[in-house]
Amino acid sequence: MEVYILYNKITGRIISSGRINRIREALVKDFNNPDYSTITADIKRKKTENPDLDVVYTPNFEWFPNLPNSELHKAVNGEVVPLSEQELQDNETKIQQTNMINTRMRELAKQSLIDEGKLPVDYKE
Repeated sequence: MEVYILYNKITGRIISSGRINRIREALVKDFNNPDYSTITADIKRKKTENPDLDVVYTPNFEWFPNLPNSELHKAVNGEVVPLSEQELQDNETKIQQTNMINTRMRELAKQSLIDEGKLPVDYKE
């Protein structure tokens, strides 16, 4: 077993990570089902679609008892490092802004449905 970390080489943002057994995946794909989509194939496809992506495999999953969290970590030169305080603060700001936008969009959608008569005027979520 290994841990794979798919990340953006430019920003360091971790796209995905997980545990993988590449030898087993190769056997399953080659002998049992040639059309089987493996994690390895998905990683290759994503890297082909976006050349800014790279992947690092750790030789032993015990190095990562918990998978890296993209909200707390990034990858730099193939190494997982914690985000800086500024990056953490920027992420929190983005989350708050997104939540405010989502709340406002729900309010507008609700009002639009009430105006169209598709929801009662006294509708409560």
